[in-house]
This record gives sequence, C-alpha cells and structure tokens, in this order.
Amino acid sequence: MNEIVLYSTGCDYPYALQNSSWYDNERGLLSFTSDEMSGYIVQSYSSSVTEWSCHSVINDYIISKGKTTVYLFGSNQDVYICMKMTTITESSFSYYVMSDKEVNANNERVYIISSGTVVSNVDSICQTSSSLGDEEYNVMVKQGYEQDAKQYCPSVFLGNFFYTYDNGTGTSCGTGSEWDVCTNRTTMKFNYTQCATIIAYSDTEVFCVASVASSNVIYLTVFNNGIVDSVSFYRFTCMTISSSGSSLSVSLQKGKCDKGQSPTVRPTGGALATLTPYSFDGDSSMENTTTAIASIIGALIAVLLTIIIIVVLFFGYIKFKEKKKKTHPEQHMGPTGKIVHPEQHMGPTGKIVHPEQHMGPTSKIVHPEQHMEPTGKIVYLTQHMGPTGKIVYPEQQMGPTGKIVYPEQHLGLTGKIVYPEQHMGPTAYFVREFTFERIQNKLRRENESFPDSACTSVLTIDDKNEPPKLQQNSITDTAAN
Repeated sequence: MNEIVLYSTGCDYPYALQNSSWYDNERGLLSFTSDEMSGYIVQSYSSSVTEWSCHSVINDYIISKGKTTVYLFGSNQDVYICMKMTTITESSFSYYVMSDKEVNANNERVYIISSGTVVSNVDSICQTSSSLGDEEYNVMVKQGYEQDAKQYCPSVFLGNFFYTYDNGTGTSCGTGSEWDVCTNRTTMKFNYTQCATIIAYSDTEVFCVASVASSNVIYLTVFNNGIVDSVSFYRFTCMTISSSGSSLSVSLQKGKCDKGQSPTVRPTGGALATLTPYSFDGDSSMENTTTAIASIIGALIAVLLTIIIIVVLFFGYIKFKEKKKKTHPEQHMGPTGKIVHPEQHMGPTGKIVHPEQHMGPTSKIVHPEQHMEPTGKIVYLTQHMGPTGKIVYPEQQMGPTGKIVYPEQHLGLTGKIVYPEQHMGPTAYFVREFTFERIQNKLRRENESFPDSACTSVLTIDDKNEPPKLQQNSITDTAAN
C-alpha cells in the first residue's frame, strides 16, 4: 500500500470520498458528503457522536470533528478523530487512527478537549504516545465498486489446500477438504460439499483487498461480497498467516485484526486453521520481510566485500609498484618517471644521458666516438662530412661537385665519376672498349659509300687489350663525324 496526498479546498473531504459510501472493516458503512461524514460512531458513557464535519485535510491526514459533544469530567467535550490514509485502489483505502486510546470513550482512539477550545496545532490531535501495531489498520471499500478493490492474495496462499479448522466448537474438516486459491489468484473458494464448516465467515468465497507484511507474519484482509448477516457471515475477515515449509497456520477474526493477533493462536471469537497444499503455485516457504531483507543484505554485503577486496588489492599493487620505483638517496626521478643515477643526467626529451655521452641540439644522444655536425647528423671519428652535408667514409673522397668518389674511381675534368673500365676523352665523353669497334664500323661504311672522299678515316685496333690507335683523323674528328 502506498501513501497518497489528499487535497481539499476550505475543509472538504478528499474528492475520492465525497458523495459516496464505503464499507469499513470496523465501523460498518461510512457515508461522505463534501464536508460531512456519518456512520463512524464513538460512544462515551451515555453520550455518543455519529456525525462529523471536516476539520482539516493535511497531506494524507484527514481530521474530523464531532458535530455533537460528549459529556465528560462534568462538562461538554469536543471529539476529534485523525485518519492517516493510504490508497490501495481507486475503490479502496486503508488507514490508521492516529490518536491514543481514550478510556472514557470506550477505548476509542480519539482526541477529547473542552468544548469551544480552538485547536490551532493539529499535531496535538494526530499523535500517539506509542507506535501502532502493523495489524491495527482499517480498510474501506467503496460501495458498488467492490470488484474493483480486488488484490492478488499473498504468494504463500497461491495453491489448492486441504485444511483443519477450529472455530471454538472443535476441530473439523481435514483430508478431502478444499481451500482453493489456485483457480483465481484474487479469490479464495471453499468447497462446502467436502466440508460444511463455514470458513472466513463467508457463504462461498472471499477475495483479497489488503495485506501488510510484518516480520514473519502476514496480515490479510478479505472481503465477503455474498451474504452478510453479522451473525454467521461478515463483510470482512482478518487472517494472520505464518508458514512452515509449504503448510500454513492461519488465525481468523471477523472484521478487523485484533491487536497482537497471532497466526498460531485462535483469537477470542475467531478461528484457527492449518492448511496443507494439494498443489502449490506460490512460494514454498513464507514470503516474509525478514527473509527478503536478509537475502538482500547478504547480497549487498557480498558485493561490498568484493569491492573492498578489489580496492585493497589495487592500492596494494600501486604501493608495491611505487616501492619498486623508490629511488635511493643518491638517485632522483626524472619527470617521465625514470630513475636517474648520480653519474647520469636527463635530457629535455626525457632520455637518460650517460657521463661519456652528450646530447646534441636535435636531442640525439652522441657517443664518445661520435660528433654531431651542425645539420644534426651524427658522424663517427673515422668519418668526415663533406661541404654538401654527406658523410664521407675513410676510404672515400668527395669531389668539388659534392659527389663521393670510391678508391677504384677517379673524377674527370668535368666532375663526372670515371669507373676503372672507363676513360674520358677530351670532349668529356666516356669511351669504353666496345665504342671503338662501333666507330671503326661506322667509318668503314662511310668509305664504302664515298670512295672518292678526299680523306678516309680508318680506326684500327691492334689489340683489344691495348689502347686504340688512330689513322689519319684524330679521335676528336672521328667522334665529330
């Protein structure tokens, strides 16, 4: 059951109550107009109050003032009742009466004060010197809308049971009896053909309208929408339930639950039943608050312990890593987290530089056998750098044009590299052995084509291993042709 906020204007009763009648599990039938209530009877010796006017509505508290006074202590007294309301459905409410019991008003929970006294502090009306029991709730079901007030019965009751029943005249029923909460989860049906003893003060069936779980006990209110004579059959029945395995112990009282009603003790004027399932659709054990809370707390503790262990291990690991990284007095730690020994220093890029090394302007480490040129290139001691920035190894030389010349090469007059099998003519052409043959063949073809030529040029090669010999024309003239 969830609390609701009830609103009114001036002092009118909440709109849900106005101009309607409600069955009350203790008071009978209560009727409301916009600002008046009737049917709630408070008796004080020879005087009584049966009609009430709305005094104030504050959140879920409804305060009513008796339209008549009671005579007590030698004078007239005003009577107030304070109802703390909770909605169940649009057609049903539960409430607790929030005042101490008044011994001079038949132990009713009312607030009595000298007639005419202005009550400016409603807290004085809506207070109790001790907490009310969970079972002390009242239920209201709207007349004409009874079916709309149906609720699922507690899951421990969802089954088909046989039962024994003690109504104060002896134990009856047993094997073969039938208490059915399986066919319809909102309704309890009793098979009076199997056992004729009247159950729950009903002619055939009851349906669940409200329940409160408290520790190992469930307090359940059921509604009889059949015959009501207030002798054998009553509108409401309170059931107090506990379980042992799948069996249930149930005490029953007509109307409202007794204060302190136990599921294993027959209440005065009530009955006691023990139910054993034929078939069972609900929980195999009491679905009670204690068990649920214990399970939740156990799960939370397990999760919490797991988190604590993970945190402890994490910080332990961090501490271990820090201990491993801990520097000695003669050491220090650079900004990148690297340990720097006394003979070392750390360059601006975070690299550690040993004593025999130094760091060049480009942040490269230069070893002792190296030096760094202005261009940032590292040059070993056996090397030198030519004017073009190229590194020259010991067996190489660099020509004036910046080209590297190997030992087996030489540089021609024009700065071109000449390989061992080549030589350079005066016009700076490379001449190879096969070139002389090509030139000789060319000249021979020309002589054959022009026999009257004034000059013939013949190139002969006496020995391919000897430099070529020229006849008549020079090699320069021949090349020019």
